[in-house]
Amino acid sequence: MLAAPLFVAAVAEGKFAPLSLSNLCGSADLIVIGTINDVRVETFVVDVEQTVAGSSGSVPLEVRKFANWTCARRWASYEVGQRVLLFLTRGAPGNPHAWRIMGAGGEGEMLVEADIVHPRVRASGALVGELSDVYYSDKPQRVPLDPLLAAIRDHRRCFAFLTHPELGGACGVGSTCSIEVVDELRRCSDLHGFLFDQATTLAGTLVARGESGLREARAAMERGELVEAASQVKWAALSTECIGKSDVRYLETLRECAELMRRLGNHAEAQALEDRIRTPADPTARDAKP
Repeated sequence: MLAAPLFVAAVAEGKFAPLSLSNLCGSADLIVIGTINDVRVETFVVDVEQTVAGSSGSVPLEVRKFANWTCARRWASYEVGQRVLLFLTRGAPGNPHAWRIMGAGGEGEMLVEADIVHPRVRASGALVGELSDVYYSDKPQRVPLDPLLAAIRDHRRCFAFLTHPELGGACGVGSTCSIEVVDELRRCSDLHGFLFDQATTLAGTLVARGESGLREARAAMERGELVEAASQVKWAALSTECIGKSDVRYLETLRECAELMRRLGNHAEAQALEDRIRTPADPTARDAKP
């Protein structure tokens, strides 16, 4: 017997919003451990030693580099011999450099030293130092490799993530295991508990994000910031996509989004939103199993 689906948001904003470890584990197309054997101008090549989840289709892998920016930087320059745990998504069809590191802060690329991983996302309930240290410190956290891999595999087995093409990541997650199995696996290790709790305790985020976007849009309109208002309306609509057409909150939010777009003079966008009410875009369900 399967548990009832629980839908959770992980929606992009104008600001940098780090992906959670649960989001990385559940929505990655490919998770691998490997060693960098070549560093190029825009990409690096990895010899894969272990595929944790997904299928690459080709080995070695060519991956687009993470580029340092104001809010996040890599722990060190790319060098041959670095061992990494990678959470990757595919790029556009036909792109020769298809694999991309997940997260605006490079969350999907983690240094591995012997049997220790240094995550660039919170990997426990008690992170030493400020959260920003994850993006500026060289080695902010130490997590044992084998328990992390076991937790990742069980997490993907029990949670089916939904993605939306315009969100660039997960917009929802449904439980695919019974409540009894989830509870049993949660107790396997601290990492299991942390990951499973992340995946099961964020209900309502989609609705809250949509409502917040609408509030921000109305405030921006009052300030005369019409471009910002339109952007907030767009994200409010996108964050509502995974709720589902049958939920009255979905319809209410999209109707208000459409109304605001018409007030902003964006009639084509308003029409598109009204079309979603009649025929909502279905998110893509990612297979929960490796």
